[in-house]
Amino acid sequence: SFSLMQMGKIASALNIYQRKKKLFYISIL
Repeated sequence: SFSLMQMGKIASALNIYQRKKKLFYISIL
């Protein structure tokens, strides 16, 4: 279950990162 929790943390971090990247691209345009 530890690895599952870690994967969840990584997934949420990637999700936030992708959202920020989208906002970054939008702000450039």
